[in-house]
Amino acid sequence: SSSESVPIGTTLVAMTLAIATVSAGAAIAEKSTASMVPKFDPKQQRFDQSTFVGRLSKMLLGCDPSLLVYSGEEVKRCKAM
Repeated sequence: SSSESVPIGTTLVAMTLAIATVSAGAAIAEKSTASMVPKFDPKQQRFDQSTFVGRLSKMLLGCDPSLLVYSGEEVKRCKAM
């Protein structure tokens, strides 16, 4: 029956808001930590993992849904750097 079905509209709104929230959090983490990012070293962490903010920043940027829109060519180009 229709009373037992998934409310598609509400689900889409919730999903969109969740993605927007995570994306905004990642953008805030990126902008607020840009000035204190050390020189790139693939053997070290970008953020200080002994602090909450460092761990949170790492997770927000790693879970950023905007990463899903990069093309395969863009990913290959970045990996080659």
